[in-house]
Amino acid sequence: MNIDLRALQMQQNLKRVQGTQLFRPDCLLPLATQVDRLEQALQIAYASEVLSRGRQLVPDQATRANLHKVAEWLTNPLAKPWLLIYGGVGNGKTTLLRAIQAFVNSQRFYIGNTRVQMLVQTASRLSALAVESPRLFESRTDQECIGIDDLGVEPLEVNSFGTRSTPIAELLLHRYERMRFTILTSNLSEEQLTSRYGERITDRLREVCDRLWMDGASYRGTV
Repeated sequence: MNIDLRALQMQQNLKRVQGTQLFRPDCLLPLATQVDRLEQALQIAYASEVLSRGRQLVPDQATRANLHKVAEWLTNPLAKPWLLIYGGVGNGKTTLLRAIQAFVNSQRFYIGNTRVQMLVQTASRLSALAVESPRLFESRTDQECIGIDDLGVEPLEVNSFGTRSTPIAELLLHRYERMRFTILTSNLSEEQLTSRYGERITDRLREVCDRLWMDGASYRGTV
């Protein structure tokens, strides 16, 4: 019997394609030709999010550039599957994440027969759920599309009935292994993330995360 290398290669190619489809759901593929329209939609959602906080958006070059980068990331089928939005405090990371959520949830994106709904939750709240409602936390870890806000602010470990765990690290590993669409925001640098979560986590983040660095002064009190 001869070893069939061609069959092995075909199997691995199929596995790679299936993995890509899970990371970048097929429902996003039509966006590939609509980057300008998507950027406009994100601008509307971003302005609405600012307005909901009782403020008026004064567009600046940095905000427009960040919205453009996100639009390019969402429409590029070759982009990495996760997005890490990081930088100093108060410069619009959460607002941008909420704008992405508003866009996704306003559209009729489907995976199979299930309409895609993006959940946004803080890392602190997710960490608390691991103790308060383990079943709900488990459902969050497997959410098809999730945004995790303020990564690094949550307690690194939690204690549930004498059992210590690291829920956010476990969530990230689970989503990495299941190839679930994930957007993160954080005030921490890559070095700080490594110091906090260890090389095992940050090595995987390097593999699957495109990065959007947001610098500049805080917008709080200015928009």
